[in-house]
Amino acid sequence: VLILKTLEYVLTGVAGTDAIKPLTVASEVFFALCKSLLKGANGIELDSEEEAKIYEDLLTDAEMMCATIEKLLEFDSRVAPIMLDGGILTVKLAEVLDYVMQVTD
Repeated sequence: VLILKTLEYVLTGVAGTDAIKPLTVASEVFFALCKSLLKGANGIELDSEEEAKIYEDLLTDAEMMCATIEKLLEFDSRVAPIMLDGGILTVKLAEVLDYVMQVTD
């Protein structure tokens, strides 16, 4: 939690920074967490208590990263156009949706 909150502070609190770098970091981490949640243990043997704790922690981290991206969108007007024009959101979202489609087929 401390690391994520520190990242959030740095991403939203430094004036004159390059908007692409923090956005790229935040989106990469967020979508990696989403993929991890979707993929599950992938053959790793865990007892149900360990697995539940891991999923709970990943979900908490994903929620915090989502909140960080929301704050980037809220406080930096350069972020939304970069997300759309640069394809950061569309490429990552397409990857996650492709994985969802594979799993559900």
